[in-house]
Amino acid sequence: MITDSLPAFALGLEPTEDTVMERKPRKKDEDFFSHGLMVTIVWQGIMVGILTLISYAYGESINHETGMTMAFVTLSAAQLFHSFNVKSHASVFSKQIFNNKYLWGSALVGAALQILIINVPFLANIFKLVPLNMTCTLIALGLAFSTIIIVEIYKWIERTIRK
Repeated sequence: MITDSLPAFALGLEPTEDTVMERKPRKKDEDFFSHGLMVTIVWQGIMVGILTLISYAYGESINHETGMTMAFVTLSAAQLFHSFNVKSHASVFSKQIFNNKYLWGSALVGAALQILIINVPFLANIFKLVPLNMTCTLIALGLAFSTIIIVEIYKWIERTIRK
């Protein structure tokens, strides 16, 4: 609920890309997952899963609650960051990153909810989470942010091959 709902609605309000009319239309009998979309979904899901497991393993070396909290932060933040990856075939660092105020709002609300769940004792107890020290927070967020770096490298390779 924290990471998927609001960004999904916001992505539905994404303005159309300028180059959309330059693309060939899909054939009427063509599957939605054609052109490698299923492969992309699978590898990016595995990527987020591996990053979350790395975060958990680091935190688990401290104690179980820290491991669980780091995994929660990494998974939640990775999905918020990743919503910017999937908004366009263009680079996240293009001028189009600022064209969807709803996506930015959903990311801010998601981040605020994440902070509340970890730091408000009543909520933290429900989710069995603990506040993280700065090192653990930076590691969890760094792993989450690496989804942008990894997908940007993939997009760059994809654009280079298409030329």
